[in-house]
Amino acid sequence: MAEITLGNKTKVDVLTVKIGEGAYNIPLAGAIPYAKLKALKNDEAIYAFLCEYIPEEVAELLTIDDIKAIFSAWSEATQKAEGVSLGE
Repeated sequence: MAEITLGNKTKVDVLTVKIGEGAYNIPLAGAIPYAKLKALKNDEAIYAFLCEYIPEEVAELLTIDDIKAIFSAWSEATQKAEGVSLGE
C-alpha cells in the first residue's frame, strides 16, 4: 500500500523582505494553502496577503512600485524553489 504524509515540513522556504530596520519573512507559494494562492488575483488580495506577514503600519507606507517589487521577487523566488512558474 502506498502512503504519503503531509504537513510535516520542518523548513519553510521564505522571501525575506527588508523594510527600514525590519525584516519580514513571506512564505513562498509551496508553503501556503492552495486556496490562498488561488485568491491572489488582484491588487487588494496581494496587499492583504502581504499584510499577513508585514505589519500593516509598515505595509501602508509601501508604494505601488514597492508592492510590485516585493510580489515580483516573491514570484521569482517561488519559481526557483518550486521549479515552475505560478502560471503553470
